[in-house]
Amino acid sequence: MVNPLASLSLPGTKGNSDKFVSNFWGELSIWDNLKFRSSLGTDLSFWGNDGWSPAYFLSTKNFREYSEVWSSMNRSLVWQVENVLSYEKQFGSHFIQALVGQSAQGNMGQNLSGGNRYLQEEDPYKANMGFATGTQEYQTASGYVYTPHRLSSLFARISYNFAERYMFQATVRRDGSSNFGPNNLYAIFPSASVGWNFTNENFLANRPQWFSSGKLRASWGKNGNESIGQFKYTTTMASGNNYPFGNPGVVNTGAKPNGFGNADIRWEESTQTDIGLDLAFFSSALTFSVDWYKKNTTGMLMDIPVPAYS
Repeated sequence: MVNPLASLSLPGTKGNSDKFVSNFWGELSIWDNLKFRSSLGTDLSFWGNDGWSPAYFLSTKNFREYSEVWSSMNRSLVWQVENVLSYEKQFGSHFIQALVGQSAQGNMGQNLSGGNRYLQEEDPYKANMGFATGTQEYQTASGYVYTPHRLSSLFARISYNFAERYMFQATVRRDGSSNFGPNNLYAIFPSASVGWNFTNENFLANRPQWFSSGKLRASWGKNGNESIGQFKYTTTMASGNNYPFGNPGVVNTGAKPNGFGNADIRWEESTQTDIGLDLAFFSSALTFSVDWYKKNTTGMLMDIPVPAYS
């Protein structure tokens, strides 16, 4: 049995978190609906935890022979830069929009943690590692860096609309990810779509009032997936795999491959075709949509474990 009030009175661990989000942008009108816009966004985060425990005895299975203090701190930065040049123009019943742009984003971060034993005083205001007297064997310290990630893109888009009757849009992107090696760092992803508002045609000018609108549409596009993790394009090593070698009974420090790198790993690509019909009735109070689509994925990204023996 453990006294629940005594258990609840133990100080334990307290978490902390701070976040700073900022967005900056500027826009310049160059000439006749030609505009340039530049933006920068950042997300800076700090989080961690601090805790301590006095020496205590609650039961034969729930006790601590010494006081202890511990702390952990994390920091991360996510940023994105985007520059876009856009143009739009109305020519009678014709409306055109076009843009070209560039974007880049990335993240980085690190962790630092440590602990020690034997506080000089079991006082919550002095529960930090500066007041711990534990010798080196009781001191712990560790840290690591979050693997940085980068994504860079170039893109362009053009849209055309004739009298809200015929619509067309085409887009192309060139994306590069740090998840892939130099052999296949970049990939190109195009897409296109068309639409026909047939209720705006002359042959439906005298349609019944209950028939609000009808639109036939079709699209085709390709997109990519980079979610495979870092450094899969090369072979990394894992330490701590010690093995007896040479002198009998002597264990030597060793390392082993984490897996086999694939220098030709590339973007996973999905191509999708879609054809749809949209109908609206009674001032759009009732709507109906039907779609047919086909999706094909190639180069699926899968991390297949390799046995440690053969």
